[in-house]
Parts: sequence; C-alpha cells; structure tokens
Amino acid sequence: MRRVILGLLLSTPFASHSADWIVTGDASNTTFALDVESIRQKPGYLQFWSMLSYLDPKHPGPGGARIAIVLNHGNCDEETMGMAYYTSYSDFERTQIISSNSFSYVAMQPVIPDSTGATILKLACGLETGEQWALTYVQNAHAAVSAVPEASPTRKSTDDNSLQEAERAAGIR
Repeated sequence: MRRVILGLLLSTPFASHSADWIVTGDASNTTFALDVESIRQKPGYLQFWSMLSYLDPKHPGPGGARIAIVLNHGNCDEETMGMAYYTSYSDFERTQIISSNSFSYVAMQPVIPDSTGATILKLACGLETGEQWALTYVQNAHAAVSAVPEASPTRKSTDDNSLQEAERAAGIR
C-alpha cells in the first residue's frame, strides 16, 4: 500500500497539467525540451519542466537514463537556474524509473552563455512575459510538428530554419 501511495505522490507533478514539449536544442546524443504549459511565476523565480532525451542507446545518460525530466527554478533577471526535482527513466515511454529526487534547497547557478540551458531559460522567461519572439518560436514549433504525419519516421518537433530565425531575433543564437 505504501508503494501505491508513494507512486501516486511522485506522479502528481506530471498529472497536474497537459504537457506541451517544445524542442529547444540538441547536442550530439541529447535533445532538450521545455514544457511550455508548465511555466509558472512564483515569488522570485519561474518554475518550469524540462526534458532531456538521450538518443543513442550505446551512450545513455547517467545511470542508463534514456529520458530525464527536471523541475527547474529560473531567475530571468539574474540568469540563474536550479533543479528542484528530477526523475530519470530507462525507456522513452517513461514506465521504468531509474531514479527520482526532490531537493529541499534549490541551488541557483548561472546559466552558461549560449548553452541549451540559457536557451530554455530565455524561452521560459520570454513566454512568461508574452514576448512576441517567444510566441513565434512556439507557433513555429507547433506548425512544424503538425506539418509532418505522426507516423512518419522523419517527424520532427521543430522546423530548424523558423526556430533559428526566432532565436536570432531574440538574441539566443
């Protein structure tokens, strides 16, 4: 019974809203995404979910992870981010949890300029304040996804040219 209750408690953050993952970048083996529906203004910081997908089965993430989902805190003015909670999974369907942890203290660290973390923070901050470039970024990502049939192996979450234009306009790239 304790395991059932613990499982329900751990799954609560994911069930609180419908996720809308937007790919924000990639680096060799890893794709990064932001859940644009999860962005919430809290006193002194933004709260939002991000996801890392480790694509190469020969080179998974830490502990053999294929997917890691992270609850971030971000400070737009100070350009810092910290991790409040994470869960990593050994499968893309997110059925096999490898590890999960919540942090009572969120250590805010400066984001590295021109990094994927910087892109995620800038997009979250831009969406929270309603900046046009951020809204365009999300619209282009949604349009690129709906333009390719769902069953297609070439379906992508972003249209690189449109997103790069929005990133350049925002000073991200």
